[in-house]
Amino acid sequence: MAVVPQGGEMNHLTSGVPEYFFDDTLIMEAPHLVRRWLPASVYPDPVLHPDRPWEGRSLTLYGSVLPDPSGGYRMYYSTFDPPDPHSLVMLATSADGFTWTKPELGLVDYKGSKANNIMIDPARSPHSPCVIFDPADAAYAWKL
Repeated sequence: MAVVPQGGEMNHLTSGVPEYFFDDTLIMEAPHLVRRWLPASVYPDPVLHPDRPWEGRSLTLYGSVLPDPSGGYRMYYSTFDPPDPHSLVMLATSADGFTWTKPELGLVDYKGSKANNIMIDPARSPHSPCVIFDPADAAYAWKL
C-alpha cells in the first residue's frame, strides 16, 4: 500500500490493520478521485430480490452501483447459494436507483439458455466483484 511522507519520514501502513480514510492523512495521491459526503437515508425494502432461477436463495452487493453515462444506474451484484461454490456476477439497471430491471444480456449459458443477466461464466466468476468506469478508455470503459 502507498506510504505517505510525514515530518520527513515515510509512514508505512501495517498489513492486516484496518485504516479508515475519512481524511487525506494517509493518502499520497488520488488522481480522478472526488470524495463526497452525502446524508444517508434508509429505504424500507430491498430494491433487488432473487426472482430468477440462476439467482439462488439470496443476492449480495459485494459489487458496485455506478451512474451510467447514458443515464440511470448500473448495479453489479452476485449470488449466494450454498453449497454451490460459484458466485454469479450479474447486471441490473435502473433509471432512479429504486426500481431495477435485469436485462437479458445473452452472454452466458445457464441450463441451455443465454436469456439471463449473467455477466461472467460461473467457472470464472470472482467473489465480491467490483466494477469501475474509466471514461478515458473508449474501448473498455467498464472494468472488473
